[in-house]
Amino acid sequence: MGTEVAPENELTRANFYDLIVRIGIQKYIKTKKKVGLRQEASMSTVECFHKFMVDNALPSMQRVMAPH
Repeated sequence: MGTEVAPENELTRANFYDLIVRIGIQKYIKTKKKVGLRQEASMSTVECFHKFMVDNALPSMQRVMAPH
């Protein structure tokens, strides 16, 4: 393993994971508070990430990767 330094505008693996988790939090925790929806049981960060991956990311990936 080298000790290469990523350019400032490059998305690293850690930044990508951070981005996905933040999207899940924004989608399933923060937007519900803003909209004023019925208060449901609060979700943890892991639950938000899991729900985002299962409900949004994986179905999109399956459509893109499906043989035509």
